[in-house]
This record gives sequence, structure tokens and C-alpha cells, in this order.
Amino acid sequence: MSKEEIKRIFFELLTEDEEFKQRLTEFILSAVAEKFVERVAQNVEPPKSEEVAQEKYSPESIQKVTEHSGLDNLRGEKESLEKQLATARQKKETVEGKLANVQREKETVEGKLADVQREKETVEGKLADVQREKETVEGKLANVQREKETVEGKLADVQREKETVEGKLADVRREKESVEKQLATARQEKELAESQREELSRQLEILLKEKESAEKQLAERFAKGWDVYQSFLKLNAEARENSGFYAERFETFICKGAQYKSLDGIWEAALGCKRDGKIDDAEIFWDVFEYFVQLVNFAFGDNFIEILNTQTGERYNTDIHSTSGTNSSTQGVVREVILAGYKNNNNRKIVKKSNVRVG
Repeated sequence: MSKEEIKRIFFELLTEDEEFKQRLTEFILSAVAEKFVERVAQNVEPPKSEEVAQEKYSPESIQKVTEHSGLDNLRGEKESLEKQLATARQKKETVEGKLANVQREKETVEGKLADVQREKETVEGKLADVQREKETVEGKLANVQREKETVEGKLADVQREKETVEGKLADVRREKESVEKQLATARQEKELAESQREELSRQLEILLKEKESAEKQLAERFAKGWDVYQSFLKLNAEARENSGFYAERFETFICKGAQYKSLDGIWEAALGCKRDGKIDDAEIFWDVFEYFVQLVNFAFGDNFIEILNTQTGERYNTDIHSTSGTNSSTQGVVREVILAGYKNNNNRKIVKKSNVRVG
């Protein structure tokens, strides 16, 4: 190994290996101190390096300087240092290998970092695009939100309209059900009416026949009524006034004569004429009474009023006979029927008792 190499390694160790630098410093200081003490003790001045350089010393002088410089000791140290240097070199080579690996890893990492940087820039670009798209989407979302609110408002209106329509539909359904019920009822009523119509048609035929018979009877009765009315008009005004029955027209005569309450006054007028000896007037009033009985029975039903069939020779009975205003005893049998009485068959009560003379 050349001196230059040793020097280079020495200075590399001196600058790079802190432990070597520390030990070398301690060694030099120790050697210098030891030689200084030795020379002080011997009062020997060590040769100067300038003199050696200028060859002012002889080989003996150089030997002496060498001895005083402790070179032998340095050789031992040199060997130790060379060993340490070899160890340091191995460490250095190991470190350099590791450093090379680290450098390659660094370069790889830097390459990857560059790729990551480029990817970062790409991603940042994409992120910017995404941000712009996000802003665009947010704008669209805001528009959609407004449209959604508008649609929801319309939907609420439609919902309310739907509820209103459903309410109306429910009302219509109820009305339909009501109409269907009414229709069913109407159908039943129609069927009943048709049934009743058939029954009424049947009854109408009967009534028509009865009408023909009644009209025939009415014509006969009115013909008789006209004759009775003409006789009634022959009565003097006082007699008609006492009966309470005026009837200046034939229609009034017929209408009033058909009333149940008219019978009483006519019967009493006939009885009064009998008592007063006005036989002709009594007969006219009796004809009017009998005709009115026919009209009342025609109006209220056949046999509504019945004229009592009182005969001479029957036992006097206060329930059906009266003798007021006649020369008559109160016991015995009927000798004369002054005026026959009448009864109401509807309530089975005698309205007027037969006026008789008992003897």
C-alpha cells in the first residue's frame, strides 16, 4: 500500500469515522505529552523538521529524531490502525453498499414519487374536474330540489283534489245506494201498484156496473125527488120555515136532504102538522122525509136509517112508542099510528119513537 493511499484512507477515516477521530486525537495527545515529559526530563531539544528538510542533520541525527519521535511505538499503533482501517474499510464498503442500495431505493422511491406526483397532478386535475362536475351536479340538484318542491306542491294539490273527488265519489256512491234502494222500493211499489191496478181494474169494472145500476136508481130517485120537491114548494112559507128547511133550488133540496141532520126537522114538521090537523101538509112532509131517508141511505150505506114498522094492535112499549100530544092512555095496545119513528142502525139507537094512540 502506498503512502498516498494510507494518507487518503487516514483522512477519510479522520473525516468520516468519529470513533477513529476520537481515538486518534487521544493517541496523539498522549504521545505528544509523553515525549514532552521525556524531553523535559532529559533537557533534550528535539530536532526541528525544517532542519531535517534542509538536510542539516546527518543520518545519525535523523535516527535520533526518529527515536525521540517514538516511531517504533507508532508502528504498533499503525498496525492497530491498519487493522481498524481494514475494519473501517469493510464497514465503509458495507455502508457504501447499503448506501448504494439506499441510493437505488431512493432513486426508485424518487421515481415512484415522481410517478405519484404525476398521479397526484392527474388526480388533482380529475379532482378539479370532479369539483366542477360536483358544482354542476349541485346546481342541477338545486334545480331538481326546486322542481321536487314544485312537484310536491302540485302533488299536495292533486292529493287534496283526490281527497275531494274521493269524498264526492263517496257521496255519489251513497246517493247511488240510496237511489238503488229507492229504485228497489219503487220497483216494489210499481209491482204493488200494478197488482193494485189489476185489483182496481177489477173493482172498477164492478163499480162501473154498480154505477150503471146507481145511475139508473138515481135517475129514478131524482125523478121522484123532483116530484117531491114540487110538492114541497106548495107548502106555505111558514110551514117550510117551521121545518128549518128552505131549499129554494132543487140542487140545494137534494144536497141538504142527503144530510143526516136534515131528517130530524122534517120528521118534527110532519108530526106537528098531524097534531094540528093539517093532514095534507103532514103527508107532504112525510113524503119529503121518506125521500130524504133514501138519500141518506144512498150516501151512508143501505139501511143506515130504518123507519120503524109500528103496527096497530102491538103492545105499547115506552122504548119505541110515545104518546105525547095525543088523547091516549099509557097502557094497552096501539090503536092508531100517528107517525112512525126511525132508528140509526149504525149505533142501534132509536132517534125518534113512533108516535101512537094507545087504548
